[in-house]
Amino acid sequence: MEELFIPLADGKRVFARYYHEQKDTKTILYLHGGPGANCESFHYVAHQLAEKINILMFDQRGVLRSDGVGEDEELTVNMLVDDCESIRKALHIPKIILLGHSYGGLIALLYARRYPEYTQGIIYENPGWSSVDAMKAIIEHHCDYLHSVQEDALCDEIHARMEGITDLCQLGDILTSIPENYREIVYYNKPWSPEILEYCHFDTITEEQWHNSEVHQKKIMADPINTVNFLEDTAKVSCPQILLRGDHDPVFPDGFQEWFSTHTNGIVKIVSDCGHYIHADKPQVFCQAVWNFIDCL
Repeated sequence: MEELFIPLADGKRVFARYYHEQKDTKTILYLHGGPGANCESFHYVAHQLAEKINILMFDQRGVLRSDGVGEDEELTVNMLVDDCESIRKALHIPKIILLGHSYGGLIALLYARRYPEYTQGIIYENPGWSSVDAMKAIIEHHCDYLHSVQEDALCDEIHARMEGITDLCQLGDILTSIPENYREIVYYNKPWSPEILEYCHFDTITEEQWHNSEVHQKKIMADPINTVNFLEDTAKVSCPQILLRGDHDPVFPDGFQEWFSTHTNGIVKIVSDCGHYIHADKPQVFCQAVWNFIDCL
């Protein structure tokens, strides 16, 4: 595995980890979610997947170890999409297989629409094709749980605050106002295994780098593109696609899976006993699903 800084078109650099011991084989470009999250939980799975395929993962522009984005600098979703192409060019990779988790699933889809000639396939892991719908789905799952524990007043308050809101940042504020103990349950978060924690490097992250990620999140969530539902764009993708969905994931909106199954060339695989992070909840099942998909490309 090689650690490196990759230059982007405007001179900014992103920090990447590149498993490229496999020669003459395919390459996965992993896109983390958030916005403003990171690749740490994916390192263990990347190590496993690298037995059969090359894996490239990176902190997106402005995230953690990558060059920071100033408070007065522009940062948009379209810039993140074009950064993927800059990375592909810089490393001379003919075609890439995009693996997008959560918000990264949106970036993967937009890349495939803009650069179809360089896209070999797409793996969506609980993707966020519609940011506003995804945020509303999360909040509604919380309200369902609040009803089940007789927190009806809090649920009514949340619904009142949500009415007519289409701004992702405002919806995010509503979500974070819900007590954390409820959020942990609804997200179906499981403790990460010792194997996954062994490959995480959170202890090397500085306060400044965490702040950079917060700036990234704030700017990307404010992008007007988040009001657009890109679900139907999945039917305009010509390359093979697979949707991996955790059966307890609260983020993926109801109805999206059925639409994807009906209107696209894509495969759907539901992974049992999983929340939003399939690669952390069921790493071996996740790896096998990825290998099976890639074998067909």
